Amino acid sequence: MDEMCTEQMAANETAKWFADKAKNILLLLDEQGNIQYANQAFKRLMPFSFENCPKPSLFHFIHKEDREEAVNRLLYFEDSASFTPFLSGFSNGKGREGQLLWQDAERTANGRIQVIAELIEEKGEEEQKEDGWLHFVAHHTEDPGYIVDLRGKVLLVNAAFEQVFGWKKQEVIGRTALLIPEENHREWQSRMDEVCDQRRQVTFQSVSKKKDGGAFPVAVTICPAYEQDGDVYLCAVFIKDLTECLETKNLLEKQNKLIAERERLLLDITENITEMISLFDVQLNKFLYISPSYVQFFNRKIEDLYHDPEFVLKNCHPEDLPKLVKFLSEPAAQAKEIEYRVLKDNGRELGWIHMKITPIADEEGTMNRWINISRDITELKKKELMIRKWDKLSAVGQLAAGIAHEVRNPLTSVKGFMQLLAQETNNKYTDIILSELERIEFIMNEFLILAKPHQAIQRTLSNINEVLQDVIEFMKPEALLYGAALHLDFDETLPAVCCEPKQIKQVIINLIKNAIDAMPSGGNIYLTTKLTDDNLAMIKVRDEGIGMSAERLERLGEPFYSNKEKGTGLGLMMCYKIIENHQGTIHFTSREGGGTTVRILLPCS
Repeated sequence: MDEMCTEQMAANETAKWFADKAKNILLLLDEQGNIQYANQAFKRLMPFSFENCPKPSLFHFIHKEDREEAVNRLLYFEDSASFTPFLSGFSNGKGREGQLLWQDAERTANGRIQVIAELIEEKGEEEQKEDGWLHFVAHHTEDPGYIVDLRGKVLLVNAAFEQVFGWKKQEVIGRTALLIPEENHREWQSRMDEVCDQRRQVTFQSVSKKKDGGAFPVAVTICPAYEQDGDVYLCAVFIKDLTECLETKNLLEKQNKLIAERERLLLDITENITEMISLFDVQLNKFLYISPSYVQFFNRKIEDLYHDPEFVLKNCHPEDLPKLVKFLSEPAAQAKEIEYRVLKDNGRELGWIHMKITPIADEEGTMNRWINISRDITELKKKELMIRKWDKLSAVGQLAAGIAHEVRNPLTSVKGFMQLLAQETNNKYTDIILSELERIEFIMNEFLILAKPHQAIQRTLSNINEVLQDVIEFMKPEALLYGAALHLDFDETLPAVCCEPKQIKQVIINLIKNAIDAMPSGGNIYLTTKLTDDNLAMIKVRDEGIGMSAERLERLGEPFYSNKEKGTGLGLMMCYKIIENHQGTIHFTSREGGGTTVRILLPCS
């Protein structure tokens, strides 16, 4: 027990020693504000011996104007709220005056109040003004700062000023324009005038210089100080070194410019190549980027493509759709490719696409995005088809040359003997045999046309309109017989064409016959001639027949392929061959139930 009392006494002595050595004022007040304890920092302020007088009230030493606020803040503060520091006037009654800064207060368990305060003694006017400005300049910012009068003379500088500019305080006080390059004097003076005239803070960018003469970019802020009448009498100048900021800014601008140039280059590449490039997010099921080439191929607005991520499937040919769905739904760690057919222009045109998909993995290795590079290979497929047709034409031509010699001569003999036999026997089957022999002879004649070389064509300058007019006169009776009406729209300014008129007539007759066959119930057939922008003579034959599917269009011109029950396919093959020999082109467009249009292009003379 005695040991515990001894330790308590030692602790009290130690606490009293610390309290007396403290520079701050430490007080213990009762509930009425009487001083129960004061440390040496407070006792030294008293003009009497503190121990030999009754405990005075603290508020006897508070200026009367501040007394009410001090009572409320020190005696009646909320225990649950944090203490708010405040200032009050102080006087010991014997000439010692100043300001007490009440820093903290806390209520003890028995209701007493512990207080910490600091005396701020008053100084002379000039000393107070200098200390106040130095405190403002030193603590307002970590950047260099100094005070100047209205003539620009330096009155005070802070520590950061000496470190940055290299001048000592005594080297710059009372001097002007040491910090300003000569070419910037006018700018700085105009800013000072602006501060004085408009009585407001001004910030601007300029150039300053150090003691060694080095100039550097700065951001300058000039703050005015006012007299009691409101006039500006001093200015505080704060300077921020912008060298690092500008270097960083220039570096960022260069990097941004380089990035922008690369992005522009990449954008120019992706938006001006024919390949269709897109970036698809598998998890979000939407396109993140679609190149403009998609718009040209599918003939749809770019916004519609973004809003309809399934347009790839919707435009796929029905027969290739299962294959494409399987291709897109199967995950893959490597790039994969596919070729499939698409229906362009709302199903009116058939196209081909070669698609290559490259998966992109995230940081966790999950394949959540695809880069899709697709190419329009429609023309390539058409060329392949054309090559196959040419190969077949060539084979048929060679075959026709042999058949012409091997079959036609015996066929003529058989036909002659059958005619004699028919006269002698009057057999009812001879007419059928002769009819079939004539059909064989007709097929042989078509073979012979295919077998003729290019040099055998005797071309002349011909008026295509006149050639077509002759065909119309020849085909009118047959057209009327089947209820077909022929409509003509000829371009009278069409130049002459170097051609073999009989072969051109044969092509047009074949096309008109096909049009009549395509309209079992009759209809209209339109024949048009026109000069294209490429200086080519165009002949267009359009009917209102049953039309053809895209698959049948692909096979037109193949030998022995025909839409007719008894057709051989050699008629259209012959048309292709004749137009090819005239260095022209023939193109079919059709849709089921919507008729067929044939365009023939021939070079003008």
